[in-house]
Amino acid sequence: NCHKGSMETLLRPLGKLGGAVRRRWHSWLDGSAPVPVYFKLELSRICNLRCLHCGYWKQAPYPDALPLDRWLEIVEEIGRWAAPCHLSVTCGEPLLSPSLFPIIEKAHRNNITVTLVSNGTLIGPKEVRRLRDSGVRTLILSLDGVLESTHDRGRGLPGTHSRVLHALDCIAAEGMSGRTQLQA
Repeated sequence: NCHKGSMETLLRPLGKLGGAVRRRWHSWLDGSAPVPVYFKLELSRICNLRCLHCGYWKQAPYPDALPLDRWLEIVEEIGRWAAPCHLSVTCGEPLLSPSLFPIIEKAHRNNITVTLVSNGTLIGPKEVRRLRDSGVRTLILSLDGVLESTHDRGRGLPGTHSRVLHALDCIAAEGMSGRTQLQA
């Protein structure tokens, strides 16, 4: 229960950070409901790896998975309600879903920035160009250590470490290194 005047004094320096920050804070100050700025889309449980830490690969695909047209409607609804905002596409290996690129492109057209979380094993030069051109702002790839044996054992399949390193080379060649993060 902050006094409105003291809250505005506190927020004045944040105003220099951009309209999105001001808009979210002002929604609280003017009494309207706050608007989320971050959304997570779990597109599919389908994955090409057999990670020890994850059981998605043991499960059947979502039995009541949404069709592409409904995903596109949802992205458009989010854009109308919350844009500018952020959407993280994750769960399983999103690059295996045929809905991925249309969803990213729709989000980009609706002022929604997109982060793609991938295991990195399916990314080559063509995929990097397509990710960049579709509007992906950030890529997060899984790399479970510098040793091939450690990474491959944790991911359940041999050769995954070298495939992630290949993806990183392709990402660098397309100038997207600054927009790529690694997670363990």
